[in-house]
Amino acid sequence: MMAGHGVPAKREGEAGGRCDRPVSLVDVYPTLVDLAGLPRPDGLDGQSLRPLLDNPDAAWERPALTTYYRGNHALRSEAWSYIRYHNGSEELYGRRSDPHEWVNRASDPELANVKTDLARWIPKQEASDSPFAADHRFDPATVTWIPK
Repeated sequence: MMAGHGVPAKREGEAGGRCDRPVSLVDVYPTLVDLAGLPRPDGLDGQSLRPLLDNPDAAWERPALTTYYRGNHALRSEAWSYIRYHNGSEELYGRRSDPHEWVNRASDPELANVKTDLARWIPKQEASDSPFAADHRFDPATVTWIPK
């Protein structure tokens, strides 16, 4: 949800429209930079959502990306959910035909092009480990760093 100066309203005095395009939190900062009229800093991964704020029906080809630990990436487009794990295993679900993600279609050869198209959005380079990780380990159960 976005509202504020520079964010177009649906009609004068009325709240803006709904947009069903999948987007990521990484897109929020580039959007704020764009709306503020500031120069875009180099190295941002996200894209401004301004085209979708201007027109909720605008074309948007970027899927939403989520990364969990190194090498585990999930992508959501309007039609598909695709997950690739660090060990190479995959999951693919039709968001319209299987919204609860019960039938993994990743092994369906007829959908190889869908996986290829989504996989192009997987980061080519992973971020470096935090220097903090050298003498700590992350405990996902407590979501905290524990000294080694």
